Amino acid sequence: MSKDKHQLSGVTEAQPLRLPRSAVEAIAEVWSKEAEYSPNMSLVEMVERFNGTLIFSDDPRVLETNSIRVNGERDFEIRIPATATAAANRFTVAHELGHYVLHYLAANDRKPIFASRYGTGEAENEANWFAWAFLMPAEDFRRTWKDCQSSILSVAEYFKVSVFDSITRARQLGLVPAKLVIDEDATEEVVA
Repeated sequence: MSKDKHQLSGVTEAQPLRLPRSAVEAIAEVWSKEAEYSPNMSLVEMVERFNGTLIFSDDPRVLETNSIRVNGERDFEIRIPATATAAANRFTVAHELGHYVLHYLAANDRKPIFASRYGTGEAENEANWFAWAFLMPAEDFRRTWKDCQSSILSVAEYFKVSVFDSITRARQLGLVPAKLVIDEDATEEVVA
């Protein structure tokens, strides 16, 4: 489905709020707490807490149309690949929830929106910031970081996210240097 077809049906692409990362993270942490999110929560339950629908598919026609389509409040669907890793899908769902919260609920006009898979730009950055803070709130992350003795791998396992997402959040919170290398076997962490 092309953007033109979305526009003809009254659905427009998600627009950025142009908020600083700290503001987006604060919003995400409030929503994480409100949804009583925990790393043990299923993806379906995550979406249901926001009154949405989660669709697993490997049909490229379904997946390439959009990752989220919001028709109205409590009326949205998120589409994710059925064969992606659990950690990748967890981040994708949180990212798409970011579009829903930031680019629909916080928008002034509340018009139906979509966000394309593999999109780029400010709205995508905001949704990424939302996802990292929603899945790994700062206080929880710092506590887990300490409990796991600064092990990126253990922290990623605890939050059920990828090592990349765990490293990114640790960097955002100033817990690791700019460069961190994980060995090929992912059994040892090396700071470069």
